[in-house]
Amino acid sequence: MVVGEEIQLDLEGVTVNDVIWTTSNPNVATVTQAGLVTAAAAGSSTVTATLKSDTRTSASITITILAPPQSGDVVITPATATLQVDQDATFTVSMTNVDAPTFTWTTSCGTINATGLSATYTAPTETGTCNLTGKHDQSEHEGNATVTITPGPADLTTSTVSVTSTQLTADGTSTATITVTLKDQHGNPLTTNGGTITFEPPTLGTIGTVTDNQDGTYTAIYTAGTTSGTETIQAKLDDQALATTSITLAIEFSMIHAGSGHSLALDTNGNAWAWGIDGYGQLGDGGTNTSQATPVRVTMPTGVTFETIHAGGFHSLALDTNGNAWAWGSDDFGQLGDGGTNTNQATPVQVDMPTGVTFKTIHAGSRHSLALDTNGNAWAWGLDGDGQLGDGGTNTDQATPVRVTMPTGVTFETIHAGGVHSLALDTNGNAWAWGLDGDGQLGDGGTYTSQATPVRVTMPDGVTFETIHAGGEYSLALDTNGNAWAWGWDVAGQLGDGGTNTSQATPVQVNMP
Repeated sequence: MVVGEEIQLDLEGVTVNDVIWTTSNPNVATVTQAGLVTAAAAGSSTVTATLKSDTRTSASITITILAPPQSGDVVITPATATLQVDQDATFTVSMTNVDAPTFTWTTSCGTINATGLSATYTAPTETGTCNLTGKHDQSEHEGNATVTITPGPADLTTSTVSVTSTQLTADGTSTATITVTLKDQHGNPLTTNGGTITFEPPTLGTIGTVTDNQDGTYTAIYTAGTTSGTETIQAKLDDQALATTSITLAIEFSMIHAGSGHSLALDTNGNAWAWGIDGYGQLGDGGTNTSQATPVRVTMPTGVTFETIHAGGFHSLALDTNGNAWAWGSDDFGQLGDGGTNTNQATPVQVDMPTGVTFKTIHAGSRHSLALDTNGNAWAWGLDGDGQLGDGGTNTDQATPVRVTMPTGVTFETIHAGGVHSLALDTNGNAWAWGLDGDGQLGDGGTYTSQATPVRVTMPDGVTFETIHAGGEYSLALDTNGNAWAWGWDVAGQLGDGGTNTSQATPVQVNMP
């Protein structure tokens, strides 16, 4: 017997009232006069039945009392286990000091199929923790086991690859975060046992180190290169290809300029682009002087970054980040400034820079070029048939920069090359001009005489200019109050003064809306 149990004893052929029941150890087992024995404590006790009518007649039985099962006596093996989703495992249960015990199995998740003291457990399709219980049917005692459910093998049909941005600027710095998500066949995330995530090497950018976020997602940073195009992002789990995504890298222009028949642009990486007529190599792509209907990249000098571009009549200019000028295209009058033999160039050549001089502004005219240095002095090269170089010479073309003869005490802050004349704006807001004056485009109020050195434009009373621009045979200026002024050729009303299309040798105010 087990402590707490009861058993009914009878003396065969004798009525209850003729029997005296006694126990040798009442602390272990008690007995009523009706013969009901109760197990009180572990040990042994002899229960005796004596006839009242004949005390010499008796019968005895020795009863052994077992202690009740203690906590921990029910054991499930294994006590802990790690299974993948849908995986099976066998568990057994045992109980000490009990002969042929029976148990009832339960589980908090998954399914269990018991046969005697063993049970086959099937993990659920969700990850997490499950508790198994084996409860002794004859007592309240039970044993427990804990099962950790992990993801199963990767199901590649449930992999996804995404990026935070599918459009990036091809500037060498723009980034997007790539996220690879892995799930098993039940939709559960694959964590660290999912495998190793890598990427096929990109062609237009770079991919950094992959981070395992321990939640079934893996992230890496994509950094754009400087070439436009569409990049396919191919992720791999170990050696198996996963899903793909793509990133488009686009060039963004920061500056544009139109020449006579071609166009230039500067992108955010400091590379020049060109399109249009290429009869003299003015597109700078190193090709066969073939006109282009879409932008082509100018063949950039090695290690050089442009910060300014300017399109002239049939040539192009650029200024690099070190203040050096570059030129390409037509060089029939030396307008490329490379000191050569007036040979056209289909790729940029460096302008022969004056010793110790750094340019901060460049400007291309029809067949001559201007530059402004960091000290406010103007330089010019190319065609000088009408004095547009401003060097005070004998109207001799120059294949390298010559210094414009600066007015005494004057510093220029802006220059602009027109068709056959040149303009400059000084630090006081006064305009200066030199070169051809056949239609009054110099604005000096003179006798339409060309000038080989800068002359001051006749400024309107009380007016200060802040911007100037030279056209083919006329000139424009913008004053500090936002009013426009014009002078020179007016055959088609290009001065905007609402007059009778009469050329003007001094600035007239544009008829403002």
